[in-house]
Amino acid sequence: MLAALLVAALLAAAPAGASPHRLSGVFVPDFSRSLIGWRVSGTLDTRRVALRGGNALGLRGRGTLSHPLPAQPSAVSFDLRLPSASALTVQVGSTNLRFTHRPRSPITIDAGTTHTTLPPRAGWARHTYHVELTTADSTGAGALTVDGRAIPAGIADGASLALSLRGRGATIAGLIATSATDRRGLLLHRLAELRAHTPLRRFPVGTGRDGRLRFGDGWTSGFWPGALWRAFDLTGSRTFRDWALAATVAHLGDEGKEIHDQGFRYRESSVAAFQRLCAGTKVQRLRAICPRLRRSGLAAARTLLRLAATNRAAGMIPTAPPRRRCRRCRSSNELETIIDSAMNLSLLSWAWSETGQRRYRDVALRHAVRVARLLVRPDGSTAQGVLVRRSDGAVIGIEKRQGLSAASTWSRGQGWAVYGFADTGLAFRDRTLVAVAERAADYVSSHLPPSGVPPWDYDAPGGDPVDVSAGVITAAGLFHLDQACRRLPGTCTRPGDWRRLAERMLAAALGYVRVSPPLGFLGSQVYALGGRSTWDDSGEFLFGVDYGLEAIQRSLQ
Repeated sequence: MLAALLVAALLAAAPAGASPHRLSGVFVPDFSRSLIGWRVSGTLDTRRVALRGGNALGLRGRGTLSHPLPAQPSAVSFDLRLPSASALTVQVGSTNLRFTHRPRSPITIDAGTTHTTLPPRAGWARHTYHVELTTADSTGAGALTVDGRAIPAGIADGASLALSLRGRGATIAGLIATSATDRRGLLLHRLAELRAHTPLRRFPVGTGRDGRLRFGDGWTSGFWPGALWRAFDLTGSRTFRDWALAATVAHLGDEGKEIHDQGFRYRESSVAAFQRLCAGTKVQRLRAICPRLRRSGLAAARTLLRLAATNRAAGMIPTAPPRRRCRRCRSSNELETIIDSAMNLSLLSWAWSETGQRRYRDVALRHAVRVARLLVRPDGSTAQGVLVRRSDGAVIGIEKRQGLSAASTWSRGQGWAVYGFADTGLAFRDRTLVAVAERAADYVSSHLPPSGVPPWDYDAPGGDPVDVSAGVITAAGLFHLDQACRRLPGTCTRPGDWRRLAERMLAAALGYVRVSPPLGFLGSQVYALGGRSTWDDSGEFLFGVDYGLEAIQRSLQ
């Protein structure tokens, strides 16, 4: 109940502002205001409908609502609720898709000469159908899916979208229209479909090679609200803002869990929301939510401080407290730290900037310096993990976790290093850490294959999978490094190279974005290769989607 009240308060008060660096050719109406740009004919009545985590458009009466599409060929997606004894015709160009709900019968769709029955599909939003369509281009006819099911329909190109209603009514939510060929915009459709497939208070991990979408509340949980906040940055749309806020509020409450991933989890959710919604002249209207978001971020940051206090001799934040022994620890006197932890330091740098308390800065810098010394090799490559003795900080050994071996260079870990050290170095204006990030970037530059997408491990043999998530994480990190080089002149030895490399890696990764339904699916990511389970050897994972969207947003700056 409290979460619902907080969301309602913010939706009523929050400013719509976001980053000025937005995608062009994107149409995401939120239906919170008058239908500017829409044309209404007949006796159609339109009204705003408040749904879970956002607004929808309610239609009643009989008539047509139309709006120009932003680009041709087009990609369109939306959620449809159609009560009994109603019919909605969706017209794109000369193609009509007629959705009909007869009493005591499933919804049907007529597309040209085809007639399809659409019974509800398990795992998708109840009473709502998620529709994705693309219009025809030079390569052939368009495509249509409803709740992930392909529907035969040759959709011609057209310059406008029209919705024609007969019967009791219809509700349209989450409407997105983009170019069908701009893979950046297609990622927005991907988030919309994932939301149709994700219950509130669940957090998608990703879709594995078996095609199953999995959920979890571990280290990846913050990437769901994080990706939605990135979409808000790219569009300025209240639709994505409302979805992101609902996911963020659902994510509150686990800040005290003693894991080093609280940076991943709450920097991408609570702090992301606070930074976007709680600054500016309207902040007084947000009393209901902004203090809660701030407390959440600071509580998660204090968890990192407590973890660091259990490993003072080594000067690093361990993955878990001594009482919860790590997988390779032989006793509570052994603790583990991994290269991924470089990413969690952004939570501490935010807490320092928000409170002015040096303890956040001191722990972050001590940890970063120690991790750089132990896990970043002289040639700029990285190892993933190190075991230390808690009593005196002595190093027990370098370890393999998800990479090929303890001596190899796991590509996603290399991306974490580029991003984490660049971001922390800039936040604290520490030139030494920025230089570490540049050394890691130089390794990427000299070992990246011609395709521009890293193998899952830089030492993997030919023919092994690539990892698109490593590509977009590294690209986002390189944009951070470019910014650090510009803001700290004289720090970098190759300051002009990193943005170009970021753009190259981002473009290569976007080549894996699907241009047919499921629109925007970002596959060929590796969670962990091999082991007892193989579902995660290749698929789409939310951390890749989140950092892909960040890299896109930074490429527009």
